[in-house]
Amino acid sequence: MTSKILYTCTLLGIIVIFNTSFTTSDWVLKKEENGIKVYTKNLSGSDVKAVKMITSVSSSLSAMVSLLEDDPSYNEWVYHCTGAKIIKTISNTEYYRYQMTTAPWPVENRDLITHARVIQNAQKAVTVTGNAFPTSIPEKSGLVRVKKMDETWNLVPKGNNKVDIEYQIITDPGGSVPSSVMNMFIIDGPFESMKES
Repeated sequence: MTSKILYTCTLLGIIVIFNTSFTTSDWVLKKEENGIKVYTKNLSGSDVKAVKMITSVSSSLSAMVSLLEDDPSYNEWVYHCTGAKIIKTISNTEYYRYQMTTAPWPVENRDLITHARVIQNAQKAVTVTGNAFPTSIPEKSGLVRVKKMDETWNLVPKGNNKVDIEYQIITDPGGSVPSSVMNMFIIDGPFESMKES
């Protein structure tokens, strides 16, 4: 497969506000280039933003799903990821992933455990959800454990070997993250990772 897809790393930094629903009218386009659109949305009670990315790739649906499940390849294309692996498999559509992310000085590196689920509907579209599950393994020295994260991938096959992608995330990177680093990850991070795919 020639196209690769952004799978977010820990520091797509936005302070989490859970139980906040996404509504299309609230999203504001922040960057558009090379067929990639990155939006942000204000969250009540927070100075930072949720993120949505929309694009279309030349790929089969099965290849896109396989890529999201190909943890060993994450360090090759995922923004600031240094490694990822599946630590527990529940079924072929449910598993737990561990991944590590580097951050620019002076921000500490992060790690994240994600409980992932894959669902396909009657129209063949695939939804991949991920939620932080921070207590599944002990915390590691020198890494800040991400304790809150919710993300959703919507993959819609369009024929002619094309897949439309919509990705949304709300996360709390934990610890202290300067606003300049936060902004880099919520807009430039997703865009640059997708551009390199």
